[in-house]
Amino acid sequence: MVTFRFYLVSLVAFFLALAVGVVLGSALDGRISASLKDRLERVESNLDSTVDLIDQKNDQISSLEKYSDASIPFAVEGRLAGTATLIVAQSGVNADQLADVVAAVRQAGSSTPGVLWVDKSWDPNSREFIARVEKSFGKTKETLTRENVESYIWDGVLTELGAILPSSDDTTATTAPTTSIGETTIVEPDPNATPPTTDVPVSTILAPSTWWEQPLLKQLAENSVLRLQTIGQGSSDEVSGPLNVIAVIGSESDVESRNSDISSLGREAVRVGLATLIGEANPVGDESSAKDSVLKSLLDEIDSESLSTVQSIEEPAGRVATVVALQRAAEGQFGRFGRGSLAASLLPAPPAPDDGS
Repeated sequence: MVTFRFYLVSLVAFFLALAVGVVLGSALDGRISASLKDRLERVESNLDSTVDLIDQKNDQISSLEKYSDASIPFAVEGRLAGTATLIVAQSGVNADQLADVVAAVRQAGSSTPGVLWVDKSWDPNSREFIARVEKSFGKTKETLTRENVESYIWDGVLTELGAILPSSDDTTATTAPTTSIGETTIVEPDPNATPPTTDVPVSTILAPSTWWEQPLLKQLAENSVLRLQTIGQGSSDEVSGPLNVIAVIGSESDVESRNSDISSLGREAVRVGLATLIGEANPVGDESSAKDSVLKSLLDEIDSESLSTVQSIEEPAGRVATVVALQRAAEGQFGRFGRGSLAASLLPAPPAPDDGS
């Protein structure tokens, strides 16, 4: 009897507790559910507002980028008028980014046929590479080794384009009429010719539209030392000024010898007094501008302050900085520009205002 009563009381207590729990749970569940639903609606509303704000900011950024691109011609117009620009880039750098740089240079009034690419097989430590260079030159004035082959290439290229006057042992540089007899060129003086004045510089630079047709460049291309890319139509071939040199590097480069190709070009261009700039392009879609290791190590190899650099050269501001920096380099002013940890400023400082004195 005691056992039956115990079980009966326990059973009643269990169902009573269950009933009380159901009643209380129903009451609390409604409040909790309503509270959670209200919070969820607030979160969704805030999320929608945030997404709308992000879309607005993206639209603003897109508009600013379009404005920056459209403003480039007005910012660079005439800054490099009458000059020619040799644009060299390492294999692997994005070609579309280089096309934008070419466009900016042309908008500034400089003439260039396109891009001279360093082939990915460029390797001064390779005997096979040196043999291809020797084959391109046909006959070299000195024995080529890994120590001198790169400077020999760039010296030959710059000489062929007219940036370096050939020595008297090679040929005679003149603007007078000539008569060719075999391999000998005889200068025919013109008694009625007016001697050039110092006010009108006489350029020795070849018409850029003919660059890729020059024998040495064609041989270097045929032997996979360099690659020649024509981009669109170049600007005027009427070159009255000196040659500018732009060399573009990037972390995406697949050249065997990552730095020596461009560092040797930089040294050679600076040696002969050309306005020289080295630009660094970021990989497409990479918003980071902290990747300065490629440029920094290259500058250590060149060890010269007589050239300018531009990081993030692919950006609108980088392209404007490139043109202005080249203009200043021709005046003997150099600096570190662009967007990156090596850059001292985004753009070169504007010239001091003329006080009228």
